[in-house]
Amino acid sequence: MIRIRPLIACGIFASLLACAEGSKVETVQPDRPANFKLDTAAAQPKLGDLVQATHVVSLSAADLASGKLGPVFAGFSMPPKNGIHIYKVTYQSQTPKDPATGEARPVIASGLMLVPDSKAASYPWLILHHGTIASKVQAPSVSPQEGLFEAALGFITLVPDYIGYGSSSLEVHPYLIGQAYVNASLDMLNAAYQFADNNALSKSALFLKGYSEGGYATLAVQREIELNRPELKKILAASAPTSGPYNMEQTGLILLKNERLNPINLPLLGLSYNRWLSNNDFDLSNAFNVPVPVLNDLFFNPKASLNYDVIAGTLAPKDTNGLPLTENGAIVEPLTKALMKATFVDSFLNDTPDNKDAILFRKWTKEQSLTQGWKPSTPTILMHCTEDLVVPVKVTRSAIEDFAFSPEVPNPYLIVKEFEGPYNHGNCPAIFAPTLGFLEILTKLPTAK
Repeated sequence: MIRIRPLIACGIFASLLACAEGSKVETVQPDRPANFKLDTAAAQPKLGDLVQATHVVSLSAADLASGKLGPVFAGFSMPPKNGIHIYKVTYQSQTPKDPATGEARPVIASGLMLVPDSKAASYPWLILHHGTIASKVQAPSVSPQEGLFEAALGFITLVPDYIGYGSSSLEVHPYLIGQAYVNASLDMLNAAYQFADNNALSKSALFLKGYSEGGYATLAVQREIELNRPELKKILAASAPTSGPYNMEQTGLILLKNERLNPINLPLLGLSYNRWLSNNDFDLSNAFNVPVPVLNDLFFNPKASLNYDVIAGTLAPKDTNGLPLTENGAIVEPLTKALMKATFVDSFLNDTPDNKDAILFRKWTKEQSLTQGWKPSTPTILMHCTEDLVVPVKVTRSAIEDFAFSPEVPNPYLIVKEFEGPYNHGNCPAIFAPTLGFLEILTKLPTAK
């Protein structure tokens, strides 16, 4: 579930963010929404409370069109409609339940809020769930790069960092655990609504979108809204969970049969499930050949500035000089048998696993799958590139079957698109294409102008 490469120069935005951190709350801002800071002396934050919103930078439509996203706008024949104001937002949320105590813990979470500069009478809202990141420093609020495309097309766009990144970076990221995304996203939405109320921003139709890990997060949030949040179900206009591992058990069964494994996803998943789902009954060292302390340092050291190439190079097979093997300029992914214990893999792949740790992991992937027990009742855009080797297209095809009303009657809420051709997980058009579908849906809403 590896994300695409950074699309803008992160260093510039990171420095701007650092400068903005210490700024005071402004009382007058004629050109953009004013910053906000909760008076903690007068109020104890509750779940979903906005703690602080700090302006990071503003970009004009010309800035966006001439920047690294320029080819994306051109490729879709959709130039920016407006400039944007970018804010870092912190808010009160909570972790998943701790397996030792059975209780969630409060945590200050963070993310980006991008507001169009068009001063429209009404804005559609969009929650964008980002793909897998390789290190803490790639969190959206630390290296702002997500949501520009969507906000430039007129959406107030929210990009949660997720628990474990940004302001909550001391936590282990609950990777591909459904409830964690529900907490981070819907608490952020509530906080962003408070910011909107303070700045006379309209609250209108809501859209959900995400790719890869973000696709999984999007479907988890959509399911929660449709099943348990009627006040949000009324305004949820459409959702686009694209190229995600919606059925975790099926995804694991496919990927563990491969000769080589992506060096990020399985280690990150093992660390996540060990922290948030295991109550001292799972042994990571029985699943991975790589020492557990090495994995922890690669993924969860908040002081490390590691990226995909560093992590891949550490886990990749080595040449005679001890350097990572490369092929066509790319680091060769590790062999499954080198990264994972054969006894664990073989047992996980069995119809009836007999290895204690494999039994637990198989159980957890089944529990964290999202496609059973409900069917979307909101327009749902499912997209996937057929040559995707990181998240197999079969997972989306199976989700479509699971979401059908019957084998003979398709679900009328599903909008399905597959992209053939020279696309892989990192450059699939499904990363951006759903936003254009949202614009079309907007024109058909009763409140469309």
